[in-house]
Amino acid sequence: MSDQLIPKLEKLALPEIDLPGHRVKLRRFLLERYSGQRQATSVFSLFWRLATLASISLAVLLFWLVGSPFSSGPDKTFIKEIAVLDPRVESLIDQGAIIKEIQATKEKSYVLLEQFPVPSATPLTGALNLVRKEKAMSLPSADQEQPFIAPREESAHRLLMVEIDVQGKRVLGIKKIK
Repeated sequence: MSDQLIPKLEKLALPEIDLPGHRVKLRRFLLERYSGQRQATSVFSLFWRLATLASISLAVLLFWLVGSPFSSGPDKTFIKEIAVLDPRVESLIDQGAIIKEIQATKEKSYVLLEQFPVPSATPLTGALNLVRKEKAMSLPSADQEQPFIAPREESAHRLLMVEIDVQGKRVLGIKKIK
C-alpha cells in the first residue's frame, strides 16, 4: 500500500493559499524587529565617524600648534630678514659684507657674513655699494659662482657671525670669527 501512496502524493497538486492578513502581520513584525537594529547600527556608525573625525582634527590641530617634529627649524629667508632689518647688520652690508651661510635652529640661528674692506672713494663707490647690497641679500646657490667681488688676500677680509633669537625676532650679537 505504501508503494502506491508515494507516487500518488508526488503527483498531487497543492492549492495556493494566500493569506493577506498573515502577510501584512509578517511584514510589520519583520520591520519592527529589524528597524531597531538598523537604527542602532546607524547611531553606532555615526558615533565612530564622529570619533574618527574628532581624532583626526585633534591631530592636525596639535601638529599645527606644536609644529612638525621633522622640521629643522625656521625658514632661512625669515632668519635672513631678521638679520638684514637690524641696523648693525645693515651697516655691515652697506660696507660690503655678504651673507655666506645661514644655519637655522628653533631657538637661535646663525648668519655668517663675509666682509671685505671698503675700497677708496671713487665716483662708482655708491653704485658698487648698491650692487653689493643686492648681491648680499641673495644667497649664492651651488651652481652660481661666488659673489662678484674679486678675490682678495686672506687677511684682507673677515668673517662675522650674527646670532639671532628667532622667537624674539631680534639680533643678539655679532662676533668676529677671524
